[in-house]
Amino acid sequence: MKKITATVKAWITSDYYGTAEIERDGDKAVGQLFYTNHDHTGTDGWCHVGSADITVTLLDQDAIIEKKVESLRKELTNHRANSHAHETELLEKINKLLAITYVAEVVS
Repeated sequence: MKKITATVKAWITSDYYGTAEIERDGDKAVGQLFYTNHDHTGTDGWCHVGSADITVTLLDQDAIIEKKVESLRKELTNHRANSHAHETELLEKINKLLAITYVAEVVS
């Protein structure tokens, strides 16, 4: 497995008040930090608190492809569910409009 290492910025949200809370929470705080070199300065709720040296051990290519396909299948399932729900809403609107304009014929 291949490893990549980089130094990235560490950010917190408004969930933490300062370094005392981060130090107090230790490992939990490490999991709560957000690591990226994207600059979130000026973004509501985000505060740059330091940097981190991160090493990522990459999965092999087959495992990565398998996980990507799994993710895409979940996305497709969600898309289908959302599309079906939207289709149902549209059909309900059409049916309501047709019901409003329906004039029953009187049979003698």
